[in-house]
Amino acid sequence: MMEARQTLCDLEIKDTYSSQEMDLVAEFYNPVLELAVSYDRITGFFSPKVFAIAARGFSHLIKNGGKVRLVTSVEVDSDIYRALNKSYFSDEDIVNYADWDLANLENELECNYLAVFSYMLSSGKLEIKVAITEPHSGILHQKIGIIRDSENNALSFGGSNNETVYGWKYNIEQFKVFKSWQLYSHDWYQDDVEEFERIWNNRITGAHVLPLSLAAKEKLIRTTKTNEDIDIIIEKIKQAETEHQESTPTQPRRELFDYQREAIDFWFQHGCVGIFEMATGTGKTFTTIQALKEFRQRHEILQAVVVVPLTSLQTQWHEELADELENCSIIDTSNHDWRNRIRRLQQLKLLGANDDQNFIIVTTYNIFNRQDFREIIEKVATELVLVADEMHNLVTERGLVAASLPIYRYRLGLSATPERLWRPKNSKKVSNVFHDHYFSFPIEKAIERGFLVPFNYHPQVVCLDDDEYQEYLDLSQRISKMMARGGLSEDDDVQDDALKSLLIRRARIKKEASAKLPQVQQKLLELHRNNQLNRALIYVDNENYLTELQRTLTDKRIKTSRITGSTPRDERERIIEQLDDQIIDAIVAIKCLDEGVDIPSARRAFILANNTDPREYTQRLGRVLRLDRKHPGKDHADIYDYIVSPPQQITFYDEKDRDVARNLLKSELTRAQFFIKIATNGNDANFDLFEHCRDIFGFVFSPEELCYNGEKEIDNG
Repeated sequence: MMEARQTLCDLEIKDTYSSQEMDLVAEFYNPVLELAVSYDRITGFFSPKVFAIAARGFSHLIKNGGKVRLVTSVEVDSDIYRALNKSYFSDEDIVNYADWDLANLENELECNYLAVFSYMLSSGKLEIKVAITEPHSGILHQKIGIIRDSENNALSFGGSNNETVYGWKYNIEQFKVFKSWQLYSHDWYQDDVEEFERIWNNRITGAHVLPLSLAAKEKLIRTTKTNEDIDIIIEKIKQAETEHQESTPTQPRRELFDYQREAIDFWFQHGCVGIFEMATGTGKTFTTIQALKEFRQRHEILQAVVVVPLTSLQTQWHEELADELENCSIIDTSNHDWRNRIRRLQQLKLLGANDDQNFIIVTTYNIFNRQDFREIIEKVATELVLVADEMHNLVTERGLVAASLPIYRYRLGLSATPERLWRPKNSKKVSNVFHDHYFSFPIEKAIERGFLVPFNYHPQVVCLDDDEYQEYLDLSQRISKMMARGGLSEDDDVQDDALKSLLIRRARIKKEASAKLPQVQQKLLELHRNNQLNRALIYVDNENYLTELQRTLTDKRIKTSRITGSTPRDERERIIEQLDDQIIDAIVAIKCLDEGVDIPSARRAFILANNTDPREYTQRLGRVLRLDRKHPGKDHADIYDYIVSPPQQITFYDEKDRDVARNLLKSELTRAQFFIKIATNGNDANFDLFEHCRDIFGFVFSPEELCYNGEKEIDNG
């Protein structure tokens, strides 16, 4: 009786592969290529060396009578590109532009793997096309692979990796895998197939996709040909590969810290309803995903909604969920087809396809709060896990109603901000949704246990000029009268648009105080002269401030880059890498480095614009306290906080004038107390600030006065 032939379906193929945790060649490329009869690939860069490091896989593909179709990018000069548009250019010379490692062979092994490449090309088992893009416009950057077996089972994969040795073996790479035989990933597989055929057949704009001419192929074959039998060559390469694998240790997977394990246990002990109140940089996201994995193990199914405040966080959550959770549909509402994918889940539910019913929907609070989203969700499941990242965003009537729906039987709120720092009424409303169950791991404890670095706090007192203070005084008096007429307290939400407008105008006076720029410039120059301005973050409030600060620093040979809300994600990542590599000295940002951004290399933060809302400055502190495992030596951080004060030469005409000045300082000192209580040099910083208030203005504040009590301060957002 003949033994059944193994197929792709028989392999334990993961949904996500990462070179940080596994050997991509041993665990993915070789096993799937051994069963392949076809391999279609689009890649930005290509090297024939891949035929060596995956020799076992390619040798079986050859024996299976398989074929490879490859599309790779080639950049040409302007003359050649213009000739292509005139339809008379022969592509014989294209190969001269391809960086395919065909010269300077150093040893027999390199000759051997190029011989495999030559054999496949000359035998017709390898067909190459090149995508030629307009000069200086970038390259064809899709990275799609499609592999089929003899039973017509197929998979596609796509991610950051190119078809090069570094892409397969050395770079930190990650890619997703979509299987044709599984319902939850079939649509994505089909999309990849259609995209490959579209590019292969030159049905795209912005590039010419051309087959190599006979002359170009002959040149490649001449360069790489050998007279030795191909089977002998493959055996030599396989032996070298085996020896390399035996000498290469595998990298261990990331493990939970003890406090993360405690948090997960806490959640299950309270019926999977509760809050992780964990300092920024202590792994809330990772802990939550491990809790979801354990939930699926215990309940044998996982159906969840993850809600985040920003679309950039959607992408981050999507990627991390896909890395850790196999056989689970991740539906991101930032993608245009998310409704169709949820409808497909509805169909699967009606069909009773329980094996494909694990899903997580990642969405923003804006969509989560909508009635149509609730109606869609209720058709898919009857019991869901709700994960509310930055849970304070639920503090709206619609948000609280949405989160309280019975369909969310299990709930997990995430916050980096201690509950005591929220406005009391709002804090209570949100915590009620999660049954007031808090697992707390605050910044103080994280620093004490070595999971964050300690920091020094440097308050920089900035005085308003006479005109700025007079405007601040006038606005404060008008605000006080309007709040009194409306019977509003400091803890109430403002609904009146006119009052909101006044509060925003007053907040801007502090944020845009004219004395801030020269003071921060002086401090930055001082640090730069002493070679101490490395990897700094500078927070400002508006574009004008940002532009003026950058211009001045550039004149002083201080290199900076800007990140604003409109900066694309890939550009943000590039800028953060430049800071990491010290190509630039600092990043100047407007608000957008507050939530969900990892910059462990950052050493200093200059905070020119701060709300009285502790969520904001807690997030900013977390940006610079993360451990920097890539660059050892980060043993502390420095925070420069610009404290706004009334003019030093000031006259109080009555008690109301005096109260305005005192309340201005009180709001600034309240924020400062948050840093002072945690900072290494907290006592010294506290003394300096209180001395300023006492000696200049005659104000003395008790500790009770400076506890956060929800002071009304509206940001212009």
